[in-house]
Amino acid sequence: MIFPLLKSLNNLALSPIILVMGPDPWLRQKICQTLVEKALGSAMKEMNFSQFDAKTEGILKAMQACGEFPCFAEKRVVYIKSLEKLAKNEVESFKDYLKNPHETTLFLLEAEKLDGRLDWSKLLKKHANILQFDALSRADCVQWVRLCFKRENQLYEEHVPELVVDLIGNEFGSLQNTVKQLCLYVGEKEKVGVEDCEKLLLKVSEENIFEVIEAVFSKRLDQLHRSLRALLDSGEVPLKILALAYRHLSILLEIKFSKSSESSRLPAWLQKKYQAQVLQFNRQLKPDLLKPITQADYQLKSSPISDKLILQHAFEELQVLLKA
Repeated sequence: MIFPLLKSLNNLALSPIILVMGPDPWLRQKICQTLVEKALGSAMKEMNFSQFDAKTEGILKAMQACGEFPCFAEKRVVYIKSLEKLAKNEVESFKDYLKNPHETTLFLLEAEKLDGRLDWSKLLKKHANILQFDALSRADCVQWVRLCFKRENQLYEEHVPELVVDLIGNEFGSLQNTVKQLCLYVGEKEKVGVEDCEKLLLKVSEENIFEVIEAVFSKRLDQLHRSLRALLDSGEVPLKILALAYRHLSILLEIKFSKSSESSRLPAWLQKKYQAQVLQFNRQLKPDLLKPITQADYQLKSSPISDKLILQHAFEELQVLLKA
């Protein structure tokens, strides 16, 4: 869970070198911003703070800034983004500083990830206080959406936070911006509803996904390709299509295997559509159907293969499972 890490920042001792690592860029920046504020307190930021980007500026100027003394403050902060882009010709200067950091400087480093095989990376991990987080869980993201709604003083219908995460993904910055958009969209309306999310956020609708799943289970390959092509041509990203397909199949499986034959996630009017599809394809519904979707999700985030090809292959694999 990410929230214990965020809460621990208030009590964190500021060592001379702190490395912040993790896959969410907004969250990395938020952690760094919190540490900068903690280090500087009420001191004048413009006189005690320097920021550099290792990718575009290099770090030699940052090394020089680290040697400067704070002005009317206990510490100065030197903040370097994109540390993973450190140039080879700057490695030795960087290593020298790591071995003998300036005690009145907070050397704050940010990176998505580092190659642990490199000498300078090993040395950094030896001398730095490392704040690292992994990919954000769905539970973290749902909790974050709820917090964002609370900050906006906006009520919402049941299941809205879960739907927002399903549609937008697991990046805190994107989720926060989406909540603000939804609050503006509903205006004076008392609550943000499921329908508001679909109207504002969906290029792909429940109806579109019903058509895709119908084509998969009916083994109509031509219709499947047409439906997927229509979604992609509308500008929808493959990852979102995949997430909605996963959600759709999960609901079908939940209805089939639950004692109530209903899904707790759905409004009544939508329950009937899913129940009808469960009755139509009951014999073919099995938990293994989720595997091609989860595999494709991993590939979309890590493989150089075209996203469209990965998406198409996932649904073709679904059809293979259905024939087994």
